[in-house]
Amino acid sequence: MSLRHEVGLCACLLVGCGGDVELPSDRLWTSAHFRYHTRSTNTETCPDILALLEQHGDVIHQALGLSWDPGEVIDYYDFDDAMDFAAHAGCEGFADGCTVGASVRSFVPFHDHELIHAYLAKVGQPPPFLQEGVAVALSCELYRLAPHAPPTVAWREAFTSKLDDPSEALFVGGGWLVSRILATRDPHLLVDLYRASGGPAASPDDFAAAFARVYATTLDDAWADALRAPGGTLFCPWQCSRPALPMDGSQVVLGSVCGQSTDQRTLMLAQDSDTVWSGSGETQFNIRNCNHLSALEGDPLAFGTTPTFGAVLSLGMGEYYLDRQIRSGPVTFAAQIAPQPLVSSTCTGATSVTVDPSAAFFYVRFRPAAMGQSITLSASSPRVMTAGLSNGPDGNVNICPACGVNPSQCVPLATRVAPATPDIGFTLSSDSVISIQPDAGVLVSLWPPANAR
Repeated sequence: MSLRHEVGLCACLLVGCGGDVELPSDRLWTSAHFRYHTRSTNTETCPDILALLEQHGDVIHQALGLSWDPGEVIDYYDFDDAMDFAAHAGCEGFADGCTVGASVRSFVPFHDHELIHAYLAKVGQPPPFLQEGVAVALSCELYRLAPHAPPTVAWREAFTSKLDDPSEALFVGGGWLVSRILATRDPHLLVDLYRASGGPAASPDDFAAAFARVYATTLDDAWADALRAPGGTLFCPWQCSRPALPMDGSQVVLGSVCGQSTDQRTLMLAQDSDTVWSGSGETQFNIRNCNHLSALEGDPLAFGTTPTFGAVLSLGMGEYYLDRQIRSGPVTFAAQIAPQPLVSSTCTGATSVTVDPSAAFFYVRFRPAAMGQSITLSASSPRVMTAGLSNGPDGNVNICPACGVNPSQCVPLATRVAPATPDIGFTLSSDSVISIQPDAGVLVSLWPPANAR
């Protein structure tokens, strides 16, 4: 998603910088609050995208306590591809989208970050720190921007950072703060701050004064509170309001809207649980917590390039959402809460998990723990596999042929940083054991040697 936005963009367009502007206009699809523009050469997007946009707009408006104004319409200009966008959008320096007033310009058919800007254009134009912070927060982008750690700069430094700063301090800092205040305070107050924050050229002191008037606390205190929150804080009204994913093992077919992988699902765990997943179809997906970040949830579970996949994911109590990216066609998922523990503090203390021999990829997710953990994997016959860590420190994870064997028989895993790190091979037997030392959480990936992850 685009990280640089439209401050000064209108003026840029008026004087013609950024090349010739040629907005898509061959086809126009309309709904109650959207006009969707495409070129005749666009073969991917379809009119069904309008229903998705209306749903998204309603969810975000409701979350912020906003109403659609009479006759309010968002123009969405969908360019054919990155080259078309770069040459004709008038969004010079923007990666994949920009917003001018209440119109979105992008080659991404559903660009939720830019849509947030368009919805709030009627409210005002606050400093970029708040504009981008709100868009990052409400599009749940902190998972991509700051999956492992909070901002490392003071809020004033983030506030004055440039939109094109490679550190992305403006976006990380703004998103971290706004996510926290949305989740812990009346989210409707954010609209008051948006109106009262002094315009795009407001100074840090101006913004701090407006913040104090709206929230009756200092920005310094709010910033400190945001940094103290364990795992950060999220406020993701769109992702976390999608239909529930059944957790009883029944299969669910997830489709797409005009080729866009927007069929997200939510799941609620009443207690810490080991969950078992299986599915088919070419996809990538993440299981993300709705309330806070953690190192693991920021990494993708790359089930893809092959027709079947499986996983055991040990998850803490809370609300999650399934976020996925399709590659082609529908994807079938099945998930269930294991009736008995699958991950244990000892290799003899948990039920063995059978790995489907047709599963091209298999993943095991260990939750953060202060003691060692183990899981036993069973295979119907010995199977040569490749293993690696999607995250976690090297040397903390081992695969052993059985419980209680000499450590010299175990294979230590290393974080795979392709192509520099070689793959680690082992034979999955009838009672192989994956053991992990006390850690902040690890995702172990298993795949046949012939398959790329």
